[in-house]
Amino acid sequence: MPSHAIPCHAMPCHTISTHIQPSGQCSPFHSIRSSASRLSLFGCGPCPFGPRMCCCSDARMFGCEDVRIFGCEDVEVFGFLGSSAVGIECSQARLSHRISKHEIHSLAPTGSTIRCVWLKLNGSWPLSESSRPWKSDSFLATAYVMWAWYVIASVGITISYQTAFLLNNLSDIIITTENCCTTFMGVLNFVRLLHLRLNQSKFRQLIENFSYEIWIPDSSKNNVAADCRRRMITFSIMTSLLACLIIMYCVLPLVEIFFGPAIDAQNKPFPYKMIFPYDAQNSWIRYVLTYIFTSYAGICVVTTLFAEDTILGFFITYTCGQFQLLHQRIAALFADSSAELGENIQLERIKRIVEKHNTVIDFAKRLEDFFNPILLANLMISSVLICMVGFQIITGKNMFIGDYVKFIIYISSALSQLYVLCENGDELIKQSTLTAQILYECQWEGSNRMESHSFTPTNKRIRNHISFMILCSQRPVRITAFKFSTLSLQSFTAILSTSISYFTLLRSVYFDDENKQD
Repeated sequence: MPSHAIPCHAMPCHTISTHIQPSGQCSPFHSIRSSASRLSLFGCGPCPFGPRMCCCSDARMFGCEDVRIFGCEDVEVFGFLGSSAVGIECSQARLSHRISKHEIHSLAPTGSTIRCVWLKLNGSWPLSESSRPWKSDSFLATAYVMWAWYVIASVGITISYQTAFLLNNLSDIIITTENCCTTFMGVLNFVRLLHLRLNQSKFRQLIENFSYEIWIPDSSKNNVAADCRRRMITFSIMTSLLACLIIMYCVLPLVEIFFGPAIDAQNKPFPYKMIFPYDAQNSWIRYVLTYIFTSYAGICVVTTLFAEDTILGFFITYTCGQFQLLHQRIAALFADSSAELGENIQLERIKRIVEKHNTVIDFAKRLEDFFNPILLANLMISSVLICMVGFQIITGKNMFIGDYVKFIIYISSALSQLYVLCENGDELIKQSTLTAQILYECQWEGSNRMESHSFTPTNKRIRNHISFMILCSQRPVRITAFKFSTLSLQSFTAILSTSISYFTLLRSVYFDDENKQD
């Protein structure tokens, strides 16, 4: 449905009137004012159904800058709730020059911005199309890609050193389980780093889709954005625990060297249990370089873990927010007290809601497709990690107090990391299935206030749209790990149950071995 915009020279650049023609019918003239911080709609002239633009998918504003308004639903004022008009303004209205396609961290809350910075430091954040290494004048882009592969190689080399130690001490169950705590964590995040590096274009596309289709600005005139921001606090807690964990792994050996009892020059501690293909204890220079190399690999592992999980949670949280906005639009669909809406206009509003619903579902599917391998590795390894860390806490003997604190932080961070992901996945399932209930309760069956008018909400085409949306909404939108498991609280309890089973088995084997030795 095209809009006919008046050229810039015909009127001041801050005010433009457009004549919209939905479905062959002329709607009232409207005035659009653009400012640096918000987009507002103002009705002018007699308007029987409140200020609104019915078809703005192609609407343009020609002022000092050529600015396109994205999406019909983005600048529509959705009728009345009770007796007051409801305008979805800044939450959905977006100007293309104000949103960067490749820099989602500029849109994110401060905490998520920090996580994006860590992904950049690890070489996992996707470059823009214009910065690819094979383009001209892209030395920094080439250096960035080389740095990314160095990080992956350093993590892989460190894992190989830990694996060598693990294979050399399989007979000792205490040493084996302690080493598995760090080795498995390294393997999990090695998979994450490799996946991000090999799927840069998909990651970039996912970020672009999020910025245009899902992002809800904090300046929006509703409580959804604030609710999304509050939900992201749980990821800050998880991040703090993981940061404390890697600090303890990197600092405790140094505390042992400088403040503990005298240590043999050939037995200086490292952040993790490792066997090297060279003599790392031969000189202080070699020891320090090896310590820095392995410590930084561990930092890359932990920062990738909390940064990527935060990005995933960020995407899921705002997808849930879009479902909440959709519910508000559905609830207001037949709530117009004046009831002068024509059939075609009402159908147009329903179509906009259907399109937005499909857009949110499609984004969730793309999100699941991208994070599938990472979630599968995460859910498989988490149960083993929780079991082994718990085993270390229960059975550790003559352990340094710092090690006890370290393992308590470890199990707390592992549980919180798993819980916040599963809880966000569970919230997505709830919000997506709630859509069917909201649709059923939106007064689609008609009411007495419509009896005196030619149009009623029981029109067959309207009922068909709502029926199909209800059928679609009865199938929950969820994030899975290659369809093997669903990200939900039910999966969280199942993983905990599996971990307890592993722990019970491991503990019985350990005490049986001790009884035999006695």
